[in-house]
Amino acid sequence: MEEHILLINTGGTIVSDVYPDLYDPPDHVTTLKGDKNPLMPEVRKLPNSHLVDEFSWLKWAQDQLAQIKDMLRDAPTADLARYDEADGKLWGKKVENQFVKDSQEFDDYDIAALAQIIRDDSRRYFIITHGTSAMAKNAADLQELLKGSNKVVVFTGAMVPLSMQHIHESDAIPALEYTLLHIKEKDPGVYIVGRKALTKPHDHDFFDPAKVVKDGDRSLAWLQYIVKPKPNGR
Repeated sequence: MEEHILLINTGGTIVSDVYPDLYDPPDHVTTLKGDKNPLMPEVRKLPNSHLVDEFSWLKWAQDQLAQIKDMLRDAPTADLARYDEADGKLWGKKVENQFVKDSQEFDDYDIAALAQIIRDDSRRYFIITHGTSAMAKNAADLQELLKGSNKVVVFTGAMVPLSMQHIHESDAIPALEYTLLHIKEKDPGVYIVGRKALTKPHDHDFFDPAKVVKDGDRSLAWLQYIVKPKPNGR
Protein backbone atom coordinates (compact mmCIF):
# COMPACT_ATOMS: atom_id res chain seq x y z
CA MET A 1 0.00 0.00 0.00
CA GLU A 2 1.33 3.43 -0.94
CA GLU A 3 1.98 5.81 1.92
CA HIS A 4 -0.35 8.77 2.14
CA ILE A 5 0.61 12.44 2.37
CA LEU A 6 -0.97 14.85 4.83
CA LEU A 7 -1.68 18.31 3.40
CA ILE A 8 -1.77 21.08 6.01
CA ASN A 9 -3.10 24.44 4.87
CA THR A 10 -1.64 27.34 6.87
CA GLY A 11 -2.84 30.19 4.68
CA GLY A 12 -0.82 32.69 2.64
CA THR A 13 -1.23 34.03 -0.87
CA ILE A 14 -1.90 30.58 -2.32
CA VAL A 15 -5.35 30.59 -0.64
CA SER A 16 -5.88 34.34 -0.41
CA ASP A 17 -8.87 36.28 -1.62
CA VAL A 18 -8.76 38.24 -4.86
CA TYR A 19 -6.94 41.57 -4.70
CA PRO A 20 -6.82 44.40 -7.27
CA ASP A 21 -3.28 44.18 -8.66
CA LEU A 22 -1.08 41.07 -8.81
CA TYR A 23 2.00 43.26 -9.13
CA ASP A 24 1.07 45.27 -6.04
CA PRO A 25 0.00 42.70 -3.44
CA PRO A 26 -1.25 43.83 -0.02
CA ASP A 27 1.17 43.72 2.92
CA HIS A 28 -1.04 41.10 4.58
CA VAL A 29 -3.41 38.91 2.58
CA THR A 30 -6.90 37.78 3.55
CA THR A 31 -7.05 33.99 3.46
CA LEU A 32 -10.09 32.06 2.23
CA LYS A 33 -11.40 29.45 4.62
CA GLY A 34 -13.97 26.68 4.64
CA ASP A 35 -15.95 26.14 1.45
CA LYS A 36 -14.41 29.24 -0.13
CA ASN A 37 -10.89 27.76 0.01
CA PRO A 38 -9.96 26.56 -3.52
CA LEU A 39 -6.94 24.47 -2.47
CA MET A 40 -8.27 20.92 -2.28
CA PRO A 41 -10.38 21.08 -5.48
CA GLU A 42 -7.22 22.12 -7.36
CA VAL A 43 -5.05 19.48 -5.65
CA ARG A 44 -7.51 16.76 -6.66
CA LYS A 45 -6.73 17.49 -10.33
CA LEU A 46 -3.01 16.71 -9.89
CA PRO A 47 -0.99 13.47 -10.17
CA ASN A 48 -0.88 11.34 -6.99
CA SER A 49 -3.69 13.37 -5.44
CA HIS A 50 -5.41 10.12 -4.44
CA LEU A 51 -2.67 9.80 -1.82
CA VAL A 52 -3.39 13.21 -0.28
CA ASP A 53 -5.27 13.49 3.01
CA GLU A 54 -6.48 16.92 4.10
CA PHE A 55 -5.65 18.03 7.62
CA SER A 56 -8.68 19.35 9.50
CA TRP A 57 -8.03 22.20 11.92
CA LEU A 58 -11.60 21.72 13.20
CA LYS A 59 -11.07 18.06 14.12
CA TRP A 60 -7.69 18.84 15.67
CA ALA A 61 -9.24 21.64 17.71
CA GLN A 62 -12.07 19.39 18.87
CA ASP A 63 -9.55 16.75 19.96
CA GLN A 64 -7.49 19.34 21.82
CA LEU A 65 -10.55 20.77 23.55
CA ALA A 66 -11.74 17.32 24.57
CA GLN A 67 -8.32 16.55 26.07
CA ILE A 68 -8.28 19.83 27.98
CA LYS A 69 -11.72 19.18 29.40
CA ASP A 70 -10.77 15.62 30.36
CA MET A 71 -7.74 16.95 32.25
CA LEU A 72 -9.84 19.54 34.09
CA ARG A 73 -12.90 17.40 34.72
CA ASP A 74 -11.81 16.28 38.19
CA ALA A 75 -10.47 19.65 39.27
CA PRO A 76 -12.55 20.90 42.21
CA THR A 77 -12.76 24.45 40.84
CA ALA A 78 -13.49 23.42 37.28
CA ASP A 79 -16.61 25.03 35.85
CA LEU A 80 -16.67 23.69 32.32
CA ALA A 81 -19.29 24.35 29.70
CA ARG A 82 -20.96 21.27 28.29
CA TYR A 83 -18.88 19.91 25.41
CA ASP A 84 -21.05 19.39 22.38
CA GLU A 85 -20.70 19.69 18.60
CA ALA A 86 -21.43 23.43 18.59
CA ASP A 87 -18.82 24.04 21.29
CA GLY A 88 -16.21 22.12 19.32
CA LYS A 89 -16.99 23.93 16.08
CA LEU A 90 -16.81 27.33 17.72
CA TRP A 91 -13.41 26.55 19.20
CA GLY A 92 -12.32 24.98 15.91
CA LYS A 93 -13.08 28.20 14.07
CA LYS A 94 -10.93 30.13 16.54
CA VAL A 95 -8.10 27.64 16.09
CA GLU A 96 -8.33 27.84 12.29
CA ASN A 97 -8.06 31.62 12.51
CA GLN A 98 -4.95 31.16 14.64
CA PHE A 99 -3.12 28.91 12.17
CA VAL A 100 -4.49 29.83 8.72
CA LYS A 101 -3.06 33.28 8.14
CA ASP A 102 -0.28 35.39 6.63
CA SER A 103 3.13 33.71 7.08
CA GLN A 104 4.53 36.88 8.67
CA GLU A 105 2.09 36.44 11.55
CA PHE A 106 3.46 33.02 12.57
CA ASP A 107 5.29 32.97 15.90
CA ASP A 108 7.25 30.40 17.91
CA TYR A 109 4.06 28.96 19.39
CA ASP A 110 2.55 28.38 15.95
CA ILE A 111 5.67 26.60 14.67
CA ALA A 112 5.88 24.48 17.83
CA ALA A 113 2.23 23.46 17.37
CA LEU A 114 2.93 22.42 13.77
CA ALA A 115 5.91 20.38 14.94
CA GLN A 116 3.73 18.60 17.50
CA ILE A 117 1.02 17.86 14.93
CA ILE A 118 3.61 16.32 12.60
CA ARG A 119 5.36 14.33 15.33
CA ASP A 120 2.06 12.91 16.61
CA ASP A 121 0.79 11.89 13.16
CA SER A 122 1.42 8.36 11.92
CA ARG A 123 2.14 9.51 8.36
CA ARG A 124 5.67 10.18 7.17
CA TYR A 125 5.04 12.72 4.38
CA PHE A 126 3.63 16.21 4.83
CA ILE A 127 2.96 19.18 2.55
CA ILE A 128 2.44 22.56 4.20
CA THR A 129 0.94 25.29 2.04
CA HIS A 130 2.23 28.57 3.41
CA GLY A 131 2.78 32.22 2.61
CA THR A 132 5.99 32.96 0.73
CA SER A 133 7.09 36.09 2.64
CA ALA A 134 8.29 34.19 5.71
CA MET A 135 8.29 30.67 4.28
CA ALA A 136 12.04 30.11 4.46
CA LYS A 137 12.29 31.40 8.04
CA ASN A 138 9.30 29.46 9.34
CA ALA A 139 10.39 26.27 7.56
CA ALA A 140 13.91 26.63 9.00
CA ASP A 141 12.43 27.05 12.49
CA LEU A 142 10.35 23.90 12.02
CA GLN A 143 13.43 22.12 10.69
CA GLU A 144 15.17 22.70 14.02
CA LEU A 145 12.24 21.29 15.99
CA LEU A 146 11.97 18.14 13.84
CA LYS A 147 15.66 17.23 13.80
CA GLY A 148 16.12 13.49 14.26
CA SER A 149 12.57 12.58 13.18
CA ASN A 150 11.73 10.39 10.19
CA LYS A 151 9.32 12.96 8.74
CA VAL A 152 9.55 14.50 5.28
CA VAL A 153 7.98 17.95 5.32
CA VAL A 154 7.69 20.22 2.28
CA PHE A 155 6.54 23.84 2.35
CA THR A 156 5.14 25.33 -0.82
CA GLY A 157 3.16 28.43 -1.73
CA ALA A 158 2.49 30.87 -4.55
CA MET A 159 2.76 34.42 -5.76
CA VAL A 160 -0.57 34.18 -7.60
CA PRO A 161 -3.61 33.13 -5.53
CA LEU A 162 -5.61 30.15 -6.73
CA SER A 163 -8.63 32.44 -6.55
CA MET A 164 -7.16 34.60 -9.35
CA GLN A 165 -6.46 31.91 -11.94
CA HIS A 166 -9.06 33.49 -14.22
CA ILE A 167 -6.65 36.45 -14.48
CA HIS A 168 -3.22 34.75 -14.41
CA GLU A 169 -2.17 31.11 -14.06
CA SER A 170 -1.19 30.42 -10.47
CA ASP A 171 2.35 29.21 -9.81
CA ALA A 172 0.82 27.07 -7.06
CA ILE A 173 -0.20 24.43 -9.58
CA PRO A 174 3.27 23.47 -10.93
CA ALA A 175 4.76 23.78 -7.43
CA LEU A 176 2.19 21.40 -5.95
CA GLU A 177 2.49 19.02 -8.90
CA TYR A 178 6.29 18.90 -8.54
CA THR A 179 5.96 18.29 -4.81
CA LEU A 180 3.46 15.46 -5.22
CA LEU A 181 5.58 13.77 -7.87
CA HIS A 182 8.88 13.92 -5.98
CA ILE A 183 8.28 14.20 -2.22
CA LYS A 184 8.84 10.48 -1.67
CA GLU A 185 12.32 10.71 -3.18
CA LYS A 186 13.50 12.94 -0.32
CA ASP A 187 15.32 11.94 2.85
CA PRO A 188 13.77 12.94 6.18
CA GLY A 189 13.94 16.69 6.70
CA VAL A 190 12.13 19.96 6.05
CA TYR A 191 12.28 21.49 2.57
CA ILE A 192 10.74 24.29 0.58
CA VAL A 193 9.76 23.98 -3.08
CA GLY A 194 10.43 26.97 -5.29
CA ARG A 195 12.40 28.11 -8.31
CA LYS A 196 15.98 29.36 -8.47
CA ALA A 197 15.98 30.39 -12.13
CA LEU A 198 13.62 30.87 -15.03
CA THR A 199 15.66 29.16 -17.69
CA LYS A 200 13.19 26.31 -18.15
CA PRO A 201 9.40 26.19 -18.02
CA HIS A 202 9.35 23.88 -15.00
CA ASP A 203 12.55 24.22 -13.00
CA HIS A 204 11.19 23.73 -9.49
CA ASP A 205 13.42 22.15 -6.90
CA PHE A 206 13.65 21.30 -3.21
CA PHE A 207 15.70 23.72 -1.11
CA ASP A 208 17.09 23.69 2.41
CA PRO A 209 15.15 26.54 4.07
CA ALA A 210 18.14 27.45 6.23
CA LYS A 211 20.19 28.26 3.13
CA VAL A 212 17.84 30.35 1.00
CA VAL A 213 15.59 33.40 1.18
CA LYS A 214 12.83 34.66 -1.06
CA ASP A 215 14.04 36.73 -4.00
CA GLY A 216 11.33 39.33 -3.57
CA ASP A 217 12.06 41.46 -6.62
CA ARG A 218 12.25 38.59 -9.09
CA SER A 219 9.31 36.77 -7.50
CA LEU A 220 7.11 39.81 -7.95
CA ALA A 221 8.39 40.61 -11.44
CA TRP A 222 7.80 37.08 -12.72
CA LEU A 223 4.86 36.16 -10.42
CA GLN A 224 6.75 33.03 -9.43
CA TYR A 225 8.12 32.05 -6.01
CA ILE A 226 11.87 32.35 -6.59
CA VAL A 227 14.60 31.83 -3.99
CA LYS A 228 18.23 32.92 -3.77
CA PRO A 229 21.13 31.96 -1.48
CA LYS A 230 20.83 33.35 2.02
CA PRO A 231 23.32 36.20 2.60
CA ASN A 232 26.10 34.99 4.89
CA GLY A 233 24.15 31.77 5.22
CA ARG A 234 25.45 28.27 5.63
